[in-house]
Amino acid sequence: MSVERRLKLAVAAAPDVALSSRHEIYPVGMAAARALRMGSNALLGPRRLTVAQLHSRIHSRFPQASPLPDRPELDKLLAEADIPLTWQPAGETLPAGYAPPSRGSGLTRHTRTSRRRTTAATLAGELGPEAQAAQRFENTLERALREKRVLIVNCDLPRLEQAASELARRTELDLVSMDQLLIETMRQQAQRAGADWRVVLQADQAKQDSADWRRLKALVQRAMPAVREKLFGDSRSLLIQHLGLLVRYGQTGIIQSLRDQADAGDKPARIILIPGSEHTPPLLDQVVLPIITPADWTYLPRAWLEGRHQASA
Repeated sequence: MSVERRLKLAVAAAPDVALSSRHEIYPVGMAAARALRMGSNALLGPRRLTVAQLHSRIHSRFPQASPLPDRPELDKLLAEADIPLTWQPAGETLPAGYAPPSRGSGLTRHTRTSRRRTTAATLAGELGPEAQAAQRFENTLERALREKRVLIVNCDLPRLEQAASELARRTELDLVSMDQLLIETMRQQAQRAGADWRVVLQADQAKQDSADWRRLKALVQRAMPAVREKLFGDSRSLLIQHLGLLVRYGQTGIIQSLRDQADAGDKPARIILIPGSEHTPPLLDQVVLPIITPADWTYLPRAWLEGRHQASA
């Protein structure tokens, strides 16, 4: 079954969520401010956007989100979302509408993760497409860290380990391997039960309808509370990677548990790095990872690793 088909089935089974034009799951009635942030890429490029055109671009992507307001409330939402568009009166050749800052406007803002200054005009076209993509990713990452959110990051497989190193270096995130954490905890549980670890490893190769596999899954179930306790109790900002065993043993629900904990404001950010593409929601071994809104995941472009946005700033 294709990913698109799975997403449509998931939405059909949950009346409180909808599917965007880019196959992103989002809540019905999503706040207008959030829809504006998530759809901001569609607003960059034109020299002018009327209110109706801006409304149309966001609505076409998130048709079941709450409607955007008119001016002047819309001006405030754009500013709060860090979207570099300001209202301009009609000129000789252009209608009244929202326009990006002119070159050399001097508008600046500071991003905490890179300790550097970035012009607002950057996202409006002064950088090339690749550098713009890198800057958008950095803005998304910085927002997740600031708001202490759980963010799933897709990255092309050949650059996955480089991405982990760069994310840890630039943001001071602490690396956590879920595979390693789960294996260590399972070994502890096996030792307490007097089980031979070699037998456990053999069970991992057994057919999934066999008694050995069922015993292995039971061991995983006994280990998961300790895994959750270690992960949830960690007060550091974490870069979580290597989720293969969680998927294999059907334990991806821990991601939503992390998100619930973040919503309660209990812990710093959790950034989850997995192999994946720009156009496909988080997916491991054909299993779609838990996401609720488009804000729950993003794609790490190669240009960010190469510092294209920094070189052009």
